[in-house]
Amino acid sequence: MIKKFLQYCLFGLLFISYTPITASGHNRIDYDVGEKNQTVAPQKKRSFKKLDTVYAQKIFDHSLHIGEFTDAHIKKHFVLDTVTNELVLEAKNAMDELEVSQNFVEVLSPDDMVTLPIGVKKVIGNITYTLGITKAKITPTYMEVTAFVKIVIPHSDGQGNRKELFFGANNIKLSHKGGIYGDAHLVLLGDVPIPISGGKSMVVLNGGFNMQTGNTQNLTYVTIDCGGFKELGVDANLLFSRNMLEPVNANYEVIKNKDIKVSGHFKAIVGDWNDILVEVNLPPFQLAKPNSKDGTGKAGLIFELNTAVFDFSDIRNSPNVIFPEGYHQYLIPGNEQLWRGVYVNTLKIVLPKQFKKRKNEDRMTFQASRLLIDGVGVSGEFSASNILPINEGSAAKWQFSVDRIQVDLTANELVEAGFDGRIVLPVTEEVAGQEV
Repeated sequence: MIKKFLQYCLFGLLFISYTPITASGHNRIDYDVGEKNQTVAPQKKRSFKKLDTVYAQKIFDHSLHIGEFTDAHIKKHFVLDTVTNELVLEAKNAMDELEVSQNFVEVLSPDDMVTLPIGVKKVIGNITYTLGITKAKITPTYMEVTAFVKIVIPHSDGQGNRKELFFGANNIKLSHKGGIYGDAHLVLLGDVPIPISGGKSMVVLNGGFNMQTGNTQNLTYVTIDCGGFKELGVDANLLFSRNMLEPVNANYEVIKNKDIKVSGHFKAIVGDWNDILVEVNLPPFQLAKPNSKDGTGKAGLIFELNTAVFDFSDIRNSPNVIFPEGYHQYLIPGNEQLWRGVYVNTLKIVLPKQFKKRKNEDRMTFQASRLLIDGVGVSGEFSASNILPINEGSAAKWQFSVDRIQVDLTANELVEAGFDGRIVLPVTEEVAGQEV
């Protein structure tokens, strides 16, 4: 029996998708055999600056840095129906009229309903909330009003203007003595897409147009009282560009339908738009690899997440978030709380199909922790031990083991990867785990 200890770059042998090569022709490969480090440095070649520039332009993964969720994408996939569009225009006209008339009060009362529209305006943080009453009907016991709310959020549209959210409701009952009967919920008028992270991901607020029922189930809404805005109920989907993440099916094969994104759903009741920190579930995915011939993602890895936290807050981060080494270049020093993205405390990483047990087609996995997903991609440092015993590993009938594995990702790029293990040559007898 011949046993040989191997430690080599994970992606140099099985996943040839990653070997650092410079445009000038320098290709440096490091590997270990036993305890002796060896370095192979191919002969230096002449550098051609113009060719270097062309090479850099060709080899650079532009797709990750181009946002998929553009104005053109939104105009194609998010078209308001006629009824909803008319309601939004009605709300806009009422708010524009209020800005001209400045007919605002601190607290609404029936005595103020002489001149309409009338409104209440509040600024919380850097967000402006405007409540406008456009219609009023008097009954013997109460006043019934039609109301709209406009929220101006810090996100900009394609023209650089701050995005506006419009909510509406009919049949809100206002007491003759002052005060609103019960909780008044105004429904978001239509679904509203909000591209974030340069269009690499997007939050879609789920809305509707039935202002009569006041039903807010599975919809985004605001709650108001006589003083205006009270709280915001968010029902939304979080989507990621396929230029960055690709969804996979139960067999870990990429889903080819380009309209299907890696997406998750979340709900939250918030008092401040700038302080949304919620749990979200995301399906299994792989890192997008441009021009992949076999459909596999970068490094052949699949990520299965447990509970993830979507950080949409400028005020705080999840108390569990830890930024990996080398990631701080993407943060604002002293203002780490401004980071926005998804943080995953625990997850499962599925290894490439080359890693499998003998007589078993199931993919090998290991548990990992501390993964980040944001505008620059996926980042994290993952390692595990005792992945595959030597009596269970098989590669073209060669026994092998995976004693330790390590994968470091920063901004959707492989920074470092490798594994330790043993291999038994096929000319020798098979070994059992206890013989090692």
